This record gives sequence, C-alpha cells and structure tokens, in this order.
Amino acid sequence: MSFAQFHDGFYRNPKVRAVEPAAAWMWTASIGYANENLTDGFIPKAALHDLAVIDAKPRVKLVEQLVAERLWEPCEGGWMIHDFLMWNPSKAAVLARRAANLARVNKHRDNAATHGDGNARVMRYNERTQRVSNPPPNASVPNASSEDNSPSGSAEGATAPNPPPPVVTPSGERLTTDAKEPEKSTATKGDDAKPAKPTKRKRAKAAPTPDTIPAPNTLARRVFEAIVGDRALCAIVGNPGDAAERWADPATYPGVDVLAEVRRAGEFAASHPGRYGDGRAFLRGWLQRKADEIARAPKTAQHDPSVNGQTYVAPPPPQRAFVPKVVPLPPGFDAALLGGVK
Repeated sequence: MSFAQFHDGFYRNPKVRAVEPAAAWMWTASIGYANENLTDGFIPKAALHDLAVIDAKPRVKLVEQLVAERLWEPCEGGWMIHDFLMWNPSKAAVLARRAANLARVNKHRDNAATHGDGNARVMRYNERTQRVSNPPPNASVPNASSEDNSPSGSAEGATAPNPPPPVVTPSGERLTTDAKEPEKSTATKGDDAKPAKPTKRKRAKAAPTPDTIPAPNTLARRVFEAIVGDRALCAIVGNPGDAAERWADPATYPGVDVLAEVRRAGEFAASHPGRYGDGRAFLRGWLQRKADEIARAPKTAQHDPSVNGQTYVAPPPPQRAFVPKVVPLPPGFDAALLGGVK
C-alpha cells in the first residue's frame, strides 16, 4: 500500500482555488490514482470515469480547467500531473522500498525459524500485485532444528512445532517441556530454619448499633420525624432517634426551639447539596450556635419584689392623655357619612 502526499497548504494554492470544486476534486483524486497504480503522475483517458464526481459537468470541461491552470499537462494518451514526482515517490523508489522490506521480513523469518522462538510472522510476496502480505495464522513454519526433535531421528521432510517458552519458577529455575517443577521441600535445615509465624485472625467487625425510636407524642419523636421526613437530612444523619432524644432534652441546648431549628437546618442543607457528609455533626453545630446566640443576648432588668422586707409594687406605666385631633373637611362633604349630626 502506498500513500499520496499533499502540501499542507494545497487548499490555498491559487491554481486550486481558481477551478471549480468538481475540477479540484478530480485533481485530488488523480494524485491518489497515480500513487495507487504507480504511474509516475500519468493519468490515462480511461481513468476519467473514476476520477469525476457524480452529477458533475462534462469531464472534458473539467479537464480543460485543470489544463488551463497547469495542474495537468497534456501528453500522449492522457495527461501528466504537474510536479507529481516533486512531492511523491516514483515507481522505482516504491518497488525498491518494497523489495527492501521483503528482504528484511525474510531475514527475520529465517532467524525465527532457526531459533524457534515462535515470534516470526511469515510474509509472502505477490507477483501480480507486487505487495507483501501475511499468510493465515495457522500456517506452519519449517524448523531447521527438527533433526533432533523428529520422532524418527531423521531430518528428511520432518517438521516440528515450535516449543513453548520456558517456564521460570519462583526460585529462578528455567523449566523445559519435559521437566517438572521441583516439589517444595518442607524439611528444615537445622538451626537455620525459622519458626513459622502464627497466623493472625482478623477481628470481626462489630454489628451496627440499632437505632431507637422515641416514644410517641414527645418532642423527641417530633424531632425524629422531622429528620426522617426531610430529604436532605435523612440521607446524612445516622441513628436519628438516638440523637433526637438527646437534642430534645431542654438541658442540652437551653432556650433553643430544637424542632424549628432542625427544620431550618434541613432547608439550608437542601440548598447546599453535597456540602455536608456528617449530618449529626452538622445539626449539633447548628443547634450549638443557636444556643450560644441566645446566651449572648442581653437580658431585661428585673426588679426585686421585696425591698427592706416590704412588698414592692411597681407603679403602672404613665398613660398619655387623649387629645382629639381636628381634621378639616372639604366643602360640601356630608358629615352624616361619618356618623355625626348635620
């Protein structure tokens, strides 16, 4: 198989851009035709049928454009591609390269048959197509060392299959097909023998602790149901029943509405998917921050109900006197609408 060579800027060549697309395609296809058939750039008239695209203009019109732009040059029996041999190898160069490849492959095949390593691939040369091809995978290769391997002890017409590759044992010994792997010896060598190490048994993993469900009609049960019913929290909070009982205890987070804060935390976690992996730690931090905010909030001053042993009664807050506000009415306004007397 040969390959056509094009300059990477051929599509910007003024000659190529001057002809119609169908003519440019005919010129491109002609380069592939010349390389495939080893014509050294010659295009016979009989090849025009294979070079033109379907529904193109008459081929003669396309050829006239190529000749006018000097992409093709007329010659006896057809045309020559302009400067074909400047960019593509000649027929002689292609045949010489194929012959060199064939000689190299044959040498490799002979070496592989002599040493019997089984890595050679026999190549065949086709006189009609002048190409090298591979035989079927089951083709047998004569072995030059078959004199010792043949059953009769004679090398006349005898062929032997390639032996399998040697096997390397863990100790570094190379085994052939007739040799067997030496049996492992269990005997010890006097004082040099090392005592066998006791095998350690893997400790079985402890079973997960089952979750406890709080009693119904309790704050802990409502917190548990809020966690389980929340799509974001139920996926990241483990054992929500046990946690709900501790969080619902008023002494754990004093002054915090645990149920309302758990619902707010679930909404926040749903708006940030994938941000929190440990839901218990997330809720503990959320409730603790809320408890800290309540603890830092300023407290209102309270009066001591007893002063010097006497009951202290706080005076009522002063009341503001009611002052009616007079609003002037526009002319013609009916005062009866406001419930007054006209």
